[in-house]
Amino acid sequence: MSNIMRWRSGDTNTIKITVPSDMVVHIGDLVWLPSIARYGVAMQCSPDGNTYPIRVATSGCFEFPAVGEGEYATAKLSPTTTVERTNKRNLSIGKVIHNDGLSVWFNLYDDEPSENLKENIRKLLTNYQYLLQSL
Repeated sequence: MSNIMRWRSGDTNTIKITVPSDMVVHIGDLVWLPSIARYGVAMQCSPDGNTYPIRVATSGCFEFPAVGEGEYATAKLSPTTTVERTNKRNLSIGKVIHNDGLSVWFNLYDDEPSENLKENIRKLLTNYQYLLQSL
């Protein structure tokens, strides 16, 4: 995936994280942050071999390609980062506020995700490079 700034509006409440040197993170990647048990959106990239801290947004309104139906967004990671729409609040990472048929704008929750969501995220991310180790 190439660097795509997905932030559209709102306070991002960024935090700095260190990415393992063998992991590549692009601007706009949806990443799981186990150290704070929530999702974030990379606001900076981390090329292979880089160990400098990067900023990750933990709240705000973001635009992602989307599939499915529903008023909430949840994680669906594939070779291109997308979100899946759902009607299940307890499995969501944000509330959809705009849908144009190809992408959605959603507000990333800045509250603690449910245990169901955390477990589903762990399962989804186990096989993807976007899983950041506890820092």
